Amino acid sequence: MSASAKAVFEADSWKLDAALLRIQGSMLRLQRGVAGVFVAFKSLQIAGQVIGAQFDQVKQAFDLGGELNDLRARTGIAVGDIAVLRQEFSNAGKSAEDVGPANMRMRGTGMAKESVHEPQRARSADGRWL
Repeated sequence: MSASAKAVFEADSWKLDAALLRIQGSMLRLQRGVAGVFVAFKSLQIAGQVIGAQFDQVKQAFDLGGELNDLRARTGIAVGDIAVLRQEFSNAGKSAEDVGPANMRMRGTGMAKESVHEPQRARSADGRWL
């Protein structure tokens, strides 16, 4: 009896080994599939971040254009001149909102141009333009 029991156990062991190999093969295929999905997801995530950064830069450019246009409307200074003033104010540690009040102070002293198309004029002692 012991010989027949041994043969049955060895046969069952072979079936078990074959089943385990099939399971391992399935697990490896699943791991490769998950890894592929993960790589694809990470690639899409990185691409999304790059595209998002580009949209942020475009939005910042539109915001800056809007800011400069608003300052132009309030101060009468050309947008190009405002951009230069804005950079100079930034270099001095001031904000873009300081351009308007500074321009008004310069206009009061006769230092600023009345408009982009008019030549710079000075004020007389009584405050009239010369």
